[in-house]
Amino acid sequence: GCSACCQQMVFDVTPVEVEDLGRHLRRAGRDAELLEPLRARRDRFDRVRLENPRQAGESDDDWAERVALAFWREGVGCAFLDEEGACSVHEHRPQSCRRFFVHGPAELCNPDDVAREERRARTVEPGSDDEVDQLLLAMSAQVAFDPEDDRLDHAMVRWLENRSAD
Repeated sequence: GCSACCQQMVFDVTPVEVEDLGRHLRRAGRDAELLEPLRARRDRFDRVRLENPRQAGESDDDWAERVALAFWREGVGCAFLDEEGACSVHEHRPQSCRRFFVHGPAELCNPDDVAREERRARTVEPGSDDEVDQLLLAMSAQVAFDPEDDRLDHAMVRWLENRSAD
């Protein structure tokens, strides 16, 4: 499969998703191996955000989109991609990753082609929280972990650095 979209930042992860993924990485013995790539991606996103300050009159959503697009242009793949470009944590990936579907040729999946009409990307995002969102939020209330940020890289670094081995 194609993994072109896996160079974008993953937002909206919940504590229960971070907990599940962190425990999976520990059980698989991959936590130490992935900590540095996650830190590097986290730090690069933070640098891109600082280099793209919010402009006067710019809405929160417009600024977030502009920063996300600037990060995508950096071309930094997800830390969970394997050598072939496949998701190595596919069964444990967050809902944000599960909801992204692209219909069209992979060569259009780059930041320079975002506005091209031939590019048809769509996410499955209902207008309000759906049943899965509600379940994730309810389960997250039972997890004693605060990710501090809903970005996947930031939350996973925090989990791996602060959670003792299970």
